[in-house]
Amino acid sequence: MHDRRVDDNDVEDLNRGYLLAARGVLEMFKVQRAPIVVDPEDEIPFRVCYPLTMYALNQDAAAVLLHDNGAPYSATVNVRVAFEHAIWAEWVRLTEGGPERVVSHWRANNVTAAGDLGAWTKLPPDLVDMVNAPRDAGERPSFQVVCDRFGSKKKMIYSVYRSMNTAVHPSLETLRRHLHFDVEGTIAGLSGDASAAGSPADFYWVLGWSAVLAAYVQETLQHDRGRAEQVRELARRGGLPLDLAGEDNTPDLQPPRQRPQGL
Repeated sequence: MHDRRVDDNDVEDLNRGYLLAARGVLEMFKVQRAPIVVDPEDEIPFRVCYPLTMYALNQDAAAVLLHDNGAPYSATVNVRVAFEHAIWAEWVRLTEGGPERVVSHWRANNVTAAGDLGAWTKLPPDLVDMVNAPRDAGERPSFQVVCDRFGSKKKMIYSVYRSMNTAVHPSLETLRRHLHFDVEGTIAGLSGDASAAGSPADFYWVLGWSAVLAAYVQETLQHDRGRAEQVRELARRGGLPLDLAGEDNTPDLQPPRQRPQGL
């Protein structure tokens, strides 16, 4: 994982590189492959990762659109969603049985949600049967556990993800961006534009990383991996991390074909 501590004078240059990487990926994905060919051993991971990665890229595209229209703080919501989906896709790719575990968990969540509806409305018979049927709990790790699996600095990935929450949930940061205070702490003015104070500190890095990671996961699960090398080059030029297989703190969880030699 890259050490991101830099002098303030370098921040703008780095942010431009992250944004260029995201734009490069999004431009590449304006042209979809036809047909898409997937090897048999990657079929199940691809079926789960393709929706996750495409949704991440679509969220990044929405973030770039908002950013270019002067609303980077609002775009942080999209970047956070993209980042979460990209990290989950990488976890699925690098986990033996990962696709089955997440799908089982999401299915169980849907059943639980259907059961909650029964607390205030009458469910149709097929939903009643589904809610009452025995089911796998769909156990899978929390997102924080997923994040902490990768990288040498514990909690770094999750801390960056959590920093995006200020734009998603009611927060002091959102209040600060809409209220102007004088030196005595008294409200001296109001702002209708939360983005007037600029983008959050990690906005560009997460935007770029989520884009290259989502693209890389999708491309490496296809038979022809030529575009994966293009994504790798965009990440390299942007100074962004990419393949987390080598940053895995528990590589024994990876599918045998993904594990480093000797495991």
